[in-house]
Amino acid sequence: MDFKDIRVPVWVMIVAAALLATIVFGFWYWFMDEKSTKMVGFVGGMFSGLAVFIITYATVIGPSLKLERYMRMGVVDLLDNRHDRDYYEKLTAKARYSVRVMGVSCSRFVNDFLDPDADKKVLFDQLQRHAHLKVELLVPMDKHLETNTRAKTKALSEKLAQIEALLPGRVLLRRFDSKAHHSFVIVDDDLVAGPVFEGDKSRHAPAVHVKMTTTFAMKYRDFFEQQWAKSV
Repeated sequence: MDFKDIRVPVWVMIVAAALLATIVFGFWYWFMDEKSTKMVGFVGGMFSGLAVFIITYATVIGPSLKLERYMRMGVVDLLDNRHDRDYYEKLTAKARYSVRVMGVSCSRFVNDFLDPDADKKVLFDQLQRHAHLKVELLVPMDKHLETNTRAKTKALSEKLAQIEALLPGRVLLRRFDSKAHHSFVIVDDDLVAGPVFEGDKSRHAPAVHVKMTTTFAMKYRDFFEQQWAKSV
């Protein structure tokens, strides 16, 4: 066994060091001359302080380890509502190379971030700043949409025609021949994904934000590319 390959977690070293120091100060305090009042107070304070530290650290180490595990898995955040406009605005404002969106209509996304007539149009502004940035949108064909959603896709096409006149070939829309079961946004190295439910139930559906280096996110990327290749 090669001891060089052994990796001791930082929290184990911290607890071990604190425990060792507590034992040392405990023995020192036990055998100390009671007449040395200053040292008795100092050592006693150190001993009790270290004991409190160990107890406190033990209560928070569990949640800390869970958080560390999520970070290793590439989880950035969990959203209570996948329609959190402010969250997506911060994400799209950093776009440099590629934005991919798949959903029921994508109309909300376009209106919030790509509308050239809006006061806030962070993604449209990014397209103007970065010549290599492209946006790809995937939505179902009309036959897989509810009546009210079909009206949204018609308005979406008109808005995209306006964007095409200003930024030719930079924002692309394709339609796939099935219902949408996933709603997700890929911005460069980040994925925010959530489920799609029937009717209006998806309005407040949760979502997860993960880095694209994770296996979870790669599956979404591959799925998007497969759908994009066979969509029109």
